[in-house]
Amino acid sequence: MRLPYQHDTYDRRIQLGASRRRREDAKSLHDAGRWAGAIYLGGYAIECSLKALICFNERKNNLKDTRMFKNVVQASTLHSLTHLLGVLPQVQRAIELDRTG
Repeated sequence: MRLPYQHDTYDRRIQLGASRRRREDAKSLHDAGRWAGAIYLGGYAIECSLKALICFNERKNNLKDTRMFKNVVQASTLHSLTHLLGVLPQVQRAIELDRTG
């Protein structure tokens, strides 16, 4: 059976929308005192945001078209916040500046 609606989860708009929804989910879990779920979904929201930003920076509409995706050695690196941040030096720099005041 074929689904009537299919979308490419690697599309940057899908990633950005998923990030917003996971953030809302994380906030709801946080407000309910369900810390582990809130942390997990918060991380997922960040992952999706970073993927959308990588696409934006490379002027690509799909993560599969980015240099990072094409150079991935293991699929697990697509979910590694450390790896995704490594592709975004400007975000790393902003984090460093924030930590130092």
